[in-house]
Amino acid sequence: MSVSQERLNYPSAEVLAYMEQQAEEFEKMRSQLVKTHLGQYVWFESGQVLDADKDFEALAIRVCQEDENRPLFIKKVLLQDPHLIVRTPFR
Repeated sequence: MSVSQERLNYPSAEVLAYMEQQAEEFEKMRSQLVKTHLGQYVWFESGQVLDADKDFEALAIRVCQEDENRPLFIKKVLLQDPHLIVRTPFR
């Protein structure tokens, strides 16, 4: 069974560019964010923390109530991002 292209919701090029830009700015500010928001999820945009919470769901609900019709960059502040490893039987 195949999924029709119409049912797939891929982010637009604009949304992807926005997310990449926010991720780059987040990385530039990581050392400052670690000092003030370590272990918290932050709603981050244009070099500023707009809101933060230790609970992702609580933050997401708050943020979406405020502005649900645009892309949002929410990320947990850690010393460094975890390195994901996917093991497969293929080499």
